[in-house]
Amino acid sequence: MDFFITDFGAKGDGTTLNTTAFNAAIQAAHDAGGGRVVVPNGTFLTGTVQLLSNVELHLTHNAVLLGSTRLEDYATRVWGHHNDITPWHLVLARRLRAYRHYWPWEK
Repeated sequence: MDFFITDFGAKGDGTTLNTTAFNAAIQAAHDAGGGRVVVPNGTFLTGTVQLLSNVELHLTHNAVLLGSTRLEDYATRVWGHHNDITPWHLVLARRLRAYRHYWPWEK
């Protein structure tokens, strides 16, 4: 079953923070017993994404995940977070953009 993040309020405009929409779609897929969370074409700004068991995060060909540059948008110091889950999948048809050297602890 597919769960489109846009059905959960995500906007692919590159400026709207979509963390809540990502995590809501992932939770819905998990609650349904598993599924595919689809990121359609667009640039989706996000903070921490909590991955759950039996969920595939699927990016379409022109989808871009853009990591926020604001530290407060992250629950942890990583973009994708999981707690001993199995199985989960990340399918990247296109690209993931993050700011590798943005925070002071990485210098």
